[in-house]
Amino acid sequence: MESNDHFPVIYRIILIISIVGLIFYGPQIYLAVKNFDFSMALASEASSQEAPENIESNTVVNKEKKAAKSKKNKKAEEREIVPNRDFGKAIDSFNRVKIYYNGSIRNVAGRNVTPDGYNLGLKYQCVEFVKRYYYEYFNHKMPVSSGHAKDYFDTNLPQGSFNQKRGLVQFFNRNNIPPKVNDIVVFGADAKNSFGHIAIVSKVGSDFVELVQQNVGHQTRVTFSLIKFEDAWTIARDEILGWLRIP
Repeated sequence: MESNDHFPVIYRIILIISIVGLIFYGPQIYLAVKNFDFSMALASEASSQEAPENIESNTVVNKEKKAAKSKKNKKAEEREIVPNRDFGKAIDSFNRVKIYYNGSIRNVAGRNVTPDGYNLGLKYQCVEFVKRYYYEYFNHKMPVSSGHAKDYFDTNLPQGSFNQKRGLVQFFNRNNIPPKVNDIVVFGADAKNSFGHIAIVSKVGSDFVELVQQNVGHQTRVTFSLIKFEDAWTIARDEILGWLRIP
């Protein structure tokens, strides 16, 4: 005998369970779906996908910031500093080339460049006066116009050789060639000054040498003993490396 029941018993059971589940859990499912923020989910997914690009972008920005900061610090080295009213005032001269007061030895006030573009150095450091003196008095331009004071004497060159960077002949302290007026005297670094110092010979006697200088407060001239022992001439100052001269 064929049954008219075309809906198996198992399906009836599943249907009844489903209806009961919807009655008890339907409201909770509805509220969860209603309150779910799909925009936040999409934003979170987009953020995770773009993270590598953002990291790279931030790295570039950080590099640019560091470069800008470095450039700013470099400009700060040459910014104008006016410690008192005497800063930049002419306080002496030698052969009509002026010597300017610099206040503290680390002060700078921009770079002094000649009309034809030759770099004289930072105002008003010791190097600036020496290069300006040689430019104005001898019309001499050093092939290499940069470097700290101590760098103007090349200790790797032999005695009496030509210093190509400066375009001058150089002589070591304690040698058979005594200093003469207009020579450039170079001091090496010491415990208090890592940059060295540079000055010009303004007078030479049988037992002394006078130097004229810039950036040592108001002391524009200083005298040292000149000693001759056997065939060697020595300026009695340990820091002095030697002197340079127009060929």
